[in-house]
Amino acid sequence: MPKSKSFIKLFLILATPSLVLLFFGLPNTSLAAEDCQIETKLDELVSIKDNLELSTSDKETGTASARFDLMVTIINCSLEEISNLKTNLSNFKDLNESEIKIKDSFINKLDEFSKYFENQKEVLSEIKDDSTKVKNLAQQILTWRSKTYNPDTSEIVDFIFLFKQKESIATADARLSKIKTSLNKIFSLNNSKINSLLKKATDDIIKSKELREEAYNLFLTNLEVKSATTTPKLSSATKLDIDSKSITPAPTLLKNPTVKELSSDIPIEIIIPEPSPVVRDLIKESLGSIKSAYENFFDLSRVVKSLLGL
Repeated sequence: MPKSKSFIKLFLILATPSLVLLFFGLPNTSLAAEDCQIETKLDELVSIKDNLELSTSDKETGTASARFDLMVTIINCSLEEISNLKTNLSNFKDLNESEIKIKDSFINKLDEFSKYFENQKEVLSEIKDDSTKVKNLAQQILTWRSKTYNPDTSEIVDFIFLFKQKESIATADARLSKIKTSLNKIFSLNNSKINSLLKKATDDIIKSKELREEAYNLFLTNLEVKSATTTPKLSSATKLDIDSKSITPAPTLLKNPTVKELSSDIPIEIIIPEPSPVVRDLIKESLGSIKSAYENFFDLSRVVKSLLGL
């Protein structure tokens, strides 16, 4: 192949922007519902409660209506989040037998959560005119989200990120192999600058693989530790008793840590589930190494252009 054609092919391998842009955030972080108006609904509720110009009667009516709207939004957003997570899980194909079992168990768990929220949606509709019952239901749902859905969804998000990162590493590895082949045809890999950048990119990818493997093993260990503890299974067909003082265990995966109040005695946590910090940190470090490899690919492109006088 003529050198000019080899270079064009090499340049395309080195500098495809869309592939590089993948690595400026966690792989496919669009797991939470995108168009949810939870912050807006919370602000509306707080605004009504803090409005000194409203009469007591108008404030009570407005607060009850805003609280109901907020709960409808939270339930709908939760259902959308569950659907997004299931889609991400279902897209993974090249899994081993134990990974398939983990994926299937996560999908089953999400199905239970989905049924739970559908049931609570029905309950909320039935009690919409009773502000006290709506308030009690809100407390139970939000407590359940915090104590049950949060940790369980964290595991699912970690699992998804682990396999998104595996795909990112495979893509970078394949690109490096193509770059080496093309460079060998042009320069026979005798250029010190090129060899230095190739070594850096290779080392970055190796490091990324090691960090991802460490995160993966830690994830499995955490899963084994959790499975050693028995937890009562939620009956997805059961609706909450909204008059009960007991709090039923409840699901969350909404964006960015924020704490506001639904009422003075009911704190709401609207948060993305807190993952095992070490697992998520290792994934981020692995991703950082892949970003570094792509930076070296760009540097290689500049060196090649310079050597060819382009």
